[in-house]
Amino acid sequence: MYEEVWIADVAEIHIAHASNCNMGRVANGSIRLSSHLRPSGGLVWTDYTEQGGDPCFNDWMDEHVEYSCTTSAAEDTFHLLLGYRVDRQGTMSQAMVSLQGLIVQRVEGERYRRVGAFLHDWSLKKIEQTGKPPLFADFDIRNFSRQEITLI
Repeated sequence: MYEEVWIADVAEIHIAHASNCNMGRVANGSIRLSSHLRPSGGLVWTDYTEQGGDPCFNDWMDEHVEYSCTTSAAEDTFHLLLGYRVDRQGTMSQAMVSLQGLIVQRVEGERYRRVGAFLHDWSLKKIEQTGKPPLFADFDIRNFSRQEITLI
C-alpha cells in the first residue's frame, strides 16, 4: 500500500487582479513555499529512464525553457521537493518509493520561477552516465532542512 506524503507548506499567496473584479483576470501573482530545496548540480534529466527495473529519474522542462539533452548550463537551477511516496508495508529503511517536485530557477534573492517538474525513484545506486549517486540519495524523511522561497 502506497501513501503520498506532502512536505511543502504554503506560507503566503499573493494575487494581483487586472481589474477590481476578484473573479476577473489575474495580472500577476506569487506563492511563498517552505520545503526542501537542492541545487540541481548542473544536471537536469530530460525524460531519462533506465530499463530493466533500474531506477527512473524523469525531469520535464517547460516548453519555453531551452536545455541541452542531459545538462543545464544554468547554475541557479534547483529541485524543490513537494512530496514523496512511501510503501507502508515495507520497513522504514525500504519504505521510500519516489520523490516529486518542481524544478525552479533563481530569479533574484529568494525569488524563483518554475521551469519544470520531476519524478525520481528513490535509490542509492550510482547513475551509470555520471558515476554519481542520485540527487536525493541521502534524503532523510525524518530529518531534512527547509527553506522558504517565493515562486513568481
